[in-house]
Amino acid sequence: MKNQEPSEVKLVYNEISSTITLETYDEGFLRNELDITEAVTDLVIEKLFNDTYCPLDGGVLQLERTRNKRTNVEKIIGTIIHTPKK
Repeated sequence: MKNQEPSEVKLVYNEISSTITLETYDEGFLRNELDITEAVTDLVIEKLFNDTYCPLDGGVLQLERTRNKRTNVEKIIGTIIHTPKK
């Protein structure tokens, strides 16, 4: 059996374009890329308001960066499993 690159699913933040993408890789090659910036941003904002018990009828949430900005933010969120064909 040959040594293959893992197949993965990644969430990637591109600092230059300010986009968050969901990327799938098969044996190290990019197969699909989907811009999920708006959906992720909406979900994160809603979660932050809920986690800080902000009233449903409005409120203010202040964010403050306490450390230098990270670059090349990327997170592997899964591995693609190939099942053998019958």
